[in-house]
Amino acid sequence: MNKYGRNAVLRSANDLRSTCDDAAPCNCAESQPSDMTSQMQAAQPSRYAIYARVARDEAGRDRITEQVHACQNAAAKFDPQLSLAENGIFTDVGTSGNNLERSGLKALIDFAQQQPSPFKHVFMTDPDRLARNLAQVLPIIDIFTYRGITLHFAHQRMSTADPNFHLLLRLYRVLDEQYLEAHRLNVRRGMTGRLKQGFFTGGRFYGYEQKSAGNGTRLSINTSEAATVRRIYSDFASGLAVTRIASALNAEQVPGPAAAKWTARNVYAVLRRSIYRGKLLWGTTRKVRNLLTGELERRRVPDSEVLATAVPNLAIVNRDLASAVDERLALFDHEHLSEAGL
Repeated sequence: MNKYGRNAVLRSANDLRSTCDDAAPCNCAESQPSDMTSQMQAAQPSRYAIYARVARDEAGRDRITEQVHACQNAAAKFDPQLSLAENGIFTDVGTSGNNLERSGLKALIDFAQQQPSPFKHVFMTDPDRLARNLAQVLPIIDIFTYRGITLHFAHQRMSTADPNFHLLLRLYRVLDEQYLEAHRLNVRRGMTGRLKQGFFTGGRFYGYEQKSAGNGTRLSINTSEAATVRRIYSDFASGLAVTRIASALNAEQVPGPAAAKWTARNVYAVLRRSIYRGKLLWGTTRKVRNLLTGELERRRVPDSEVLATAVPNLAIVNRDLASAVDERLALFDHEHLSEAGL
């Protein structure tokens, strides 16, 4: 039977069920189960399953154990008569919530669709264990609801049996987003303070060395790499293309960033990096989730939101050389440089 025929049968069955519900009680076997069947169903203990997920492998097993314990405690509080189904703990370690092709989640869904169902309840700590995006969470919840299985979320103390569940779920999502935004602003304020104190908060820059200093990290100029930076600026200001600059450095076996070979891309990055001119920038990009793919993408932020601090002691090129480079860079945008190999 194709899917259209099956849907038609389901709709007919639902219509018939509604008609029977509205009509007077009948004596058919399906509408009135035998006393023996009712007793057998009542005698069967209710069982539950647990789902836990962590996005990172580091210490992941410990966090999985914490989630499982939280779910077991929630199940005991909900109904002391509940018992864990055999092989009823499903986990995913090192897997993002945006990836729905998770072995543990798929196994849980397959297990739930068995007839008769091996459990009537599923416990997890938070809805985001299913998925990060609310649009992805709801269809998963619908699968369990269709099978008559109740989902319980231990930290929020809510379940799909609550008539207001969908409203509560959306409310918690709004609160989570507000928390994340407040956290982002707190981090920004903290980074502003660190930068003003002269501490460095980013990754490694070519031309510098990182040194521990008290409660933070400070940068110092690497003499040999700084000489390469000045050479790149001078060659570009004199009219050489970035591809020729990269080829010459590789021919002389001059180590590039992270000991890699020089390319047009990383030569161009050196020419654009503000720290060589005595200005340190933080927060030039931000990770934004693509709602279509669920993946995080890095986007540039407006200049007004970028944190900048003057670090004249870390300047490698002088103002005149930097100005000469900027004049030539102004003739081309990033795309033109990439396409023309300049």
